[in-house]
Amino acid sequence: MNKIITALFSVALSLNVLAQTYKNNVSQWCFGPNTQYSFNTNTSSISSMLAREGSASIADANGNLLFYTNGETIWNRNHSEMLNGDSLLGHWSAVQSSIIVPAPDNSNLYYVFTNSAVFTNDGLSYSLVDMTLDNGLGAVVDTEKNITLLNGTTEMLTANFHANQSDIWIVTHRENSNFFYSFLLTSNGIQEPVISNVGIAYGGLTQSAMKLSGNGERLAAAISDRNTVEIYDFNNVSGEVFNPLTITDIKNPYGIEFSCDNTKLYVTSSQAGNISRIEQFDLEAANIKSSKETIIENNSGVRYASLQIGSDQKIYVAELGALSLGLINRPNEKGTSCNYMTGAVSLNGGVGQRGLPNFITGYFNGAVSNMAIHHEGECLEDEFTFTTSAQNYLDISWEIDGSLQAHSLDSFKYQFDVAGEHLIRLFAASYCKQDTISAEVDVIGCDTIVPFVYVPNAFSPNGDGINDVFRVETANLEKFQFALFNRWGKLVFQTSDPDFTWHGEYKHTESYLYQVYAENVKKDYMIASMGSILLVK
Repeated sequence: MNKIITALFSVALSLNVLAQTYKNNVSQWCFGPNTQYSFNTNTSSISSMLAREGSASIADANGNLLFYTNGETIWNRNHSEMLNGDSLLGHWSAVQSSIIVPAPDNSNLYYVFTNSAVFTNDGLSYSLVDMTLDNGLGAVVDTEKNITLLNGTTEMLTANFHANQSDIWIVTHRENSNFFYSFLLTSNGIQEPVISNVGIAYGGLTQSAMKLSGNGERLAAAISDRNTVEIYDFNNVSGEVFNPLTITDIKNPYGIEFSCDNTKLYVTSSQAGNISRIEQFDLEAANIKSSKETIIENNSGVRYASLQIGSDQKIYVAELGALSLGLINRPNEKGTSCNYMTGAVSLNGGVGQRGLPNFITGYFNGAVSNMAIHHEGECLEDEFTFTTSAQNYLDISWEIDGSLQAHSLDSFKYQFDVAGEHLIRLFAASYCKQDTISAEVDVIGCDTIVPFVYVPNAFSPNGDGINDVFRVETANLEKFQFALFNRWGKLVFQTSDPDFTWHGEYKHTESYLYQVYAENVKKDYMIASMGSILLVK
C-alpha cells in the first residue's frame, strides 16, 4: 500500500527581531583634539578637526568614514573641507553641536543638524549632504544649507528612531523654558515639531547634554545651570516627552548616557574644590534617586565631561586635560562593578577636550539582529539541519525540547528519535542582553502513515439537502489533481484542491469519468486511479 506523509509540518521560519544593524555606521569617531578613532582596528589617527566640545561623524555600511563635523565645518573622508561645507550655523563650543541623520528613503543623502551655543541665537538648523556630489566625496546642497528650524535653543541635541524603525526623531530644548521640541524626519522631509511642556524650566546658560535611551523609551538631561538631572519617559510614536523625575543633588552635571541594556544612567559632574565625578543611577530601582552611586572621583584637575556609548556597547568618557579617553567597561553592571578604566583610547599626544561625537542613540540598542531559525528536514528518518541568520551576538546556543544540543554554533545537525511536535529554542546574547526565539517542528514518521483518497460513485444535486454536491475524501496528501470528463471525453471540471466541491449540471441522469492523482511529501509514494461517477436526477 502507498504511504503518505501527514501532519502540520514546519516550513522555514524567519522571525525578524531587529531587521538592521548599524554597528559599522558608528565605527569611525572624529572628535576633540584632531582625533579619529576606528573601532574596526582599535587604533587612533589624525583628523583635521579641532572640536573643543560637540562633534558628529558617520561611516558607511562597511565601516568606511564618510564625513565629520564640529557644527561649523564639514570634512570629507580625505580630511579635506567638504565642498560647500563651511559656515554652518552650529558652534564649536556647543556641547552637542551637531548630529548626522541619514535620509529615510535615500542612502546618498544625510541631514546634518547643527546646534548653536547659548550665547548666540542661531538655534537648531540643518544642512543636506549629497554623497553623489564631488566625485563621491559629498557636498552640501546649495538650496538646503543652514535651514533654521528653531531659534533660542539650549546646547542639547539628540536623536533616535521612530517606532517604525525608519523615520527619525530629532529632539532639542528651548532655553529659558520647559519646552521640548521633537522634529520627525520622514521620507517627506522634516515635519512640524511636537512640543512637550514638561519638567523644570531650563536656564539661559544650560550648557550640558541630553540623550534618548537606545530603546527609545526614555530621555535624560543634565541641566548644568540648575544642578539638576531630569529623567523622562519618551513616546517614540508620538514624540511626546512626559512623566519627569527630577534629581537635584548633582553639582554642575555635563555628560549623560544610558547603558546599552537601558537599565543604568551615567552622569558626569564637577564639584567644588576641583573635584569631578561619574555618577550611576539604577533605572530599575524602586527609588531611582537614592540609587545613585559614585563610580569614580578625581581631584587631580582632570574633569570628566562627555559620555558616549561605542559600537562595542562600552561607554567612553572625555577627560578634559588628559591624554586619553576613559572607559566604563561593563556599563550594565551595578555600582563600581561597571569597571571604570583610564587610558582606553590614546589622543595621539593631544590634550583631552570636553566633547565626543553625537550619534542616533538607536544605533547602540545592543540587540542581536536578524535573529531567526531555519531548518531542513521533515521525516523521522531525515537528519535535520538547523541554522540561524543572527548577527552581532557574542554567544549562541540551541535547545531541543529543553535540552542543550549545541553551543557557539550558528548551524548544527540533529536526528530525532520520536515523531511528533518538538520545541526548538535559540538563545543569542550580545554584550547588552540575551534574545530568545522558538519554533515548533512537527517531525513525521514517514514509514507509518499511508495515503487515503475516496471517490464516491454517485451524487444527486436535486436540492433535497442529501448528497447535493460531489466531493472526495482525502488524507495525508501533499499533491492532488482531479479531472472530470463527460461521456464524450470532454473535460468539464478540474482542480488541485482536495477540499473542492462540484455541484454538477442538474439536467438529467448522466455518467462521468474521473481521473485522480495524489502524491506524498517525499514524492516516493503516489496514487493514480480512474473511475465513473453517476449524476442521478
